Amino acid sequence: MISITTSFNIQTFLGDIYGENFNSPTCILKGHVFYAFINALYYSFVNQAFYRYCRILYPMNRWFQLLRVYLIIFFVELLLINIILSVQTYIWYDIIYLNNEYYCLLDYKRIRSVIWVVFNIYAIPLSLIMLIYFRVGRFLRRQQTNHTLMIKQRQQRDFIILRRIIIIIGILIILGIPTIVLIFVFFITGEMHPLFHRVMWFAVNLSAMTLSISLAIVTPQLKNMIWKKFQQTQIIPLPNAITNEKQMRHNTIDT
Repeated sequence: MISITTSFNIQTFLGDIYGENFNSPTCILKGHVFYAFINALYYSFVNQAFYRYCRILYPMNRWFQLLRVYLIIFFVELLLINIILSVQTYIWYDIIYLNNEYYCLLDYKRIRSVIWVVFNIYAIPLSLIMLIYFRVGRFLRRQQTNHTLMIKQRQQRDFIILRRIIIIIGILIILGIPTIVLIFVFFITGEMHPLFHRVMWFAVNLSAMTLSISLAIVTPQLKNMIWKKFQQTQIIPLPNAITNEKQMRHNTIDT
């Protein structure tokens, strides 16, 4: 993701300064990979929600808690994502070279591709996560009270993480509202705002920054790792320094 956005920025800079043309099959492929990465990112939240779902509803089934299971799910999702998005890339040819921006991206003037992207990248993952959230919430309200305290506490922690995932996705969608508003303005007026792509990239960069902070909150293991790293960087007094300080205090008292 970082390499692609950096490449787009470099192409825009070289295009503005030297007027270079970067239209090529590789450029189209980078545009495709950009949307595929965003789609895979949202499905990673679906996988996290599904993991919490299995831990709460099926705590005795260890098969759904194995790392290799989720690795298989991830690669299957990645394959399906690329197949689905290939429709707009290589059948509809809606990822085009933007002459004024000097990189390849979706032609937002084509409503079918806008609907296709919004539905596959945002609507489906968000609907799956909401379905999991409500299913888990209903289960926790109806469950029997014969569970141990430790199991109940773990279930509540998983449910809280589910809620945080929904909040993070909600924030990411809110950050994309300015871009959506400009798209609707185009559909109404028939004119694309000249700052459309600038606004879109600002929202993308702000979303990436928000996501980096939010992942540490949602993932307890990552948060603990960061906290341990922070503690290791604190200044720890050396044993010799402590011994010398105690000796100086002792000598002062003797005198």
